[in-house]
Amino acid sequence: MKNGKSQIQQYYQRRGEEIQALYNRPYVYLSQAEMDRFVVETTQHLVRIYSCLWLKSAETGNLLSALSLSV
Repeated sequence: MKNGKSQIQQYYQRRGEEIQALYNRPYVYLSQAEMDRFVVETTQHLVRIYSCLWLKSAETGNLLSALSLSV
């Protein structure tokens, strides 16, 4: 440990222009309606994926993402 700090502490306590640029960016938040829509759409996707994989035992082949399933 350098200066009695772990590597993870050193990583998160570092300073510099690059780090400051990450902190000094505009933060864009979703509105309540956007967040509600996101939750509903995501839940619908998850139900379709669950149904396809768990209930119907669909073959997945070489899929890299559940979003590519034909549900």
